[in-house]
Amino acid sequence: MVMHLSELVTDFLEHLEIEQNRSQRTIANYDHYLRRVVDFADDCDISKLDAEMVRQFRLWLARFKDEHGEDLSKATQNYHLIALRSFLKYLAKRDIKALTSDKIELAKTVRPKVSFLEPEELDRLFGAIKTDTPVGLRDRAILELLFSGGLRVSELVNLDRDHLNTDVSSRSVARGKRTGRSLLAIRRPTGWNGIWQPEPTTLSPSLSTTPVRRTGATTCTRV
Repeated sequence: MVMHLSELVTDFLEHLEIEQNRSQRTIANYDHYLRRVVDFADDCDISKLDAEMVRQFRLWLARFKDEHGEDLSKATQNYHLIALRSFLKYLAKRDIKALTSDKIELAKTVRPKVSFLEPEELDRLFGAIKTDTPVGLRDRAILELLFSGGLRVSELVNLDRDHLNTDVSSRSVARGKRTGRSLLAIRRPTGWNGIWQPEPTTLSPSLSTTPVRRTGATTCTRV
């Protein structure tokens, strides 16, 4: 019985959604990486996906150029291999004969050196924003939340006005995925008085500003 890669990948993605309760963004990423495997292998039978084909696929990733002529980083290449390895583990659990996941080795990467802003640099950064305009208010709110809560950019852009609470008895932000959320304190060492939401007609939806107060609380949840 022929078992095409595309059909098994679809089963795997449904498994991630239903049984693993993964987010739609995670599933979309796995879909993107594994569809490249399917296209490279010409949607062959799973039995033909062997170590040599994986080696050829890795060479293809290493030599791949995007529309701007840029190479894929080693980290991005590894994302493809991680997705493939998870896919093969899923097949093993279903007793489907396929290449074993331990045959997939990740490329060695060098962790980037983490640098930090000094207090003076932070002051200059915040001071450069002109808060007498709606766009300036928006930008200040973005930086305040990023700095005070340690939010990821993806968490920040997914915030909505309904996720904010200005109750002065609380100063925290809920972060994380749908499970295992944690609370982070919202604190800002400077005595900035706050950002106020402009009139709804002042900004387009893409430029709307979320009300944030230093003297009040900021509680938000990621959806």
